[in-house]
Amino acid sequence: MNDDDHIRGLGQIVGNLLSLEMILRIFLAYLRNQTLEVPTAADQLVNETVFTNYHSLGPLIDIYNSGLSIGEQQFLVDKDVVKIRDAIAHGRLLTNDPNYPLTLYKFGKPSNGRVRVERIDAISERWLNEKKNFVFAQMTKIHNCGKSRNYDCFP
Repeated sequence: MNDDDHIRGLGQIVGNLLSLEMILRIFLAYLRNQTLEVPTAADQLVNETVFTNYHSLGPLIDIYNSGLSIGEQQFLVDKDVVKIRDAIAHGRLLTNDPNYPLTLYKFGKPSNGRVRVERIDAISERWLNEKKNFVFAQMTKIHNCGKSRNYDCFP
């Protein structure tokens, strides 16, 4: 793997995470019979909807998962996706070499002057592919659930 492969792989994961949040918001808008009103550059205030609210990924997944029926459990979104998002959003990337691979470190909140190491991931080709595919699989579950409910934006 070269430097560009690492950068591209991280970018694909970030893109999938952003897409996951958007598909969740679209699904929840349908669930709540809300219209997605997309603001324009001139808008300074908009109505609060599932598209505009301040929920982060974890609460959105909780709302989605709690709205599934017993017969829809195969569409549950795995909350481990939040750990991936948090590690990329709040972690530290470091390498001991001017070349890749990078190592991703994620730390918890401090307590009494100590900080818990929550995860250390070597950003290998395998790691990048696993995380990208895992996030995409969660998006697919939401899409398939919307399709099974005949939501027209999930053909």
